[in-house]
Amino acid sequence: MTAEVRWRPQGEVAQYLVTWELRSGGLRGHLVSEETHASLSLWPEEEYVIQIFNGEEASAPLSISTRAGATSPPTTSPAWPLWRRDVLLVCSLCLACVAAAAALLCWLVRRQGSSKEQQGERERVAWQSLAW
Repeated sequence: MTAEVRWRPQGEVAQYLVTWELRSGGLRGHLVSEETHASLSLWPEEEYVIQIFNGEEASAPLSISTRAGATSPPTTSPAWPLWRRDVLLVCSLCLACVAAAAALLCWLVRRQGSSKEQQGERERVAWQSLAW
């Protein structure tokens, strides 16, 4: 069975990586294209996940079934760029960790500075008491 996949162009000169794999796993294929479409030869009676990559950007995964009686997928183009929630969540967590580390470092530096001031005050009081 052949599936024709089309997508919107991304920039004037672009190279796309089209990947497809069995939903159950075990088989994956790749195709590099400078066109905004690709023809994929797929096994019958299977379900596939297809995705298009352009550099750092990726389309939303597209599910295609070649099973008898399966309805054909809508003819919409994958959305570009895709900033998935999982990527945004990881970035947000990393930024939160960096902010927490910076706050901890500032607290430690201030605490150490105040300890030195207290030590200096104690030494000054000790010298004054010895002077009398």
